[in-house]
Amino acid sequence: THPTLLDTRFGHVRRWLGQHGHDEWKLDELAYALAHLRSNPTIGTWREIRSEATQLGLWNMVALQLLPLVDDERGKSQPVRARALAAVGRFDDALSVLQTLADGTRTSAGRDIARDAASTRPDIARPLLEAALRKLEAKKGVAARQEREELIAEIAALSVAGEAPIGRPDMSDSRDPS
Repeated sequence: THPTLLDTRFGHVRRWLGQHGHDEWKLDELAYALAHLRSNPTIGTWREIRSEATQLGLWNMVALQLLPLVDDERGKSQPVRARALAAVGRFDDALSVLQTLADGTRTSAGRDIARDAASTRPDIARPLLEAALRKLEAKKGVAARQEREELIAEIAALSVAGEAPIGRPDMSDSRDPS
């Protein structure tokens, strides 16, 4: 047994996962990533945990367990902290942290935060996605084009959910004389 699986801080998470019949290998990967995040909070580890926990259908529970680890203003990984705050619905706090980040990091973290905010706070999600789209306008290549298309689709999805479509003014308050 890997020593990180016996980690006391996340032992209760592992027990809960096991009690709900999840695959042992997935549990091992998640437990290892959780222990690793505690010692070295990086975006890569955060994304790995989010992906694995989402696959297991346990992201909401795991996110709440992660917040105390990263909800520290002096922490060395403010991008991870911003994502963690957004993951548990503390969008205003996440935006405050986001404003302190360097430009490129802010764009990357902003996209992740926007995805968390999309269903409940489109007022937060849309400006973050539009800012990321503006950053990509100057980039060339297939990957940049694909990323632009993904962003436009995400913004369009917000438009369908009640926001004004991208590139068009909100016409809900128009004063048409006819």
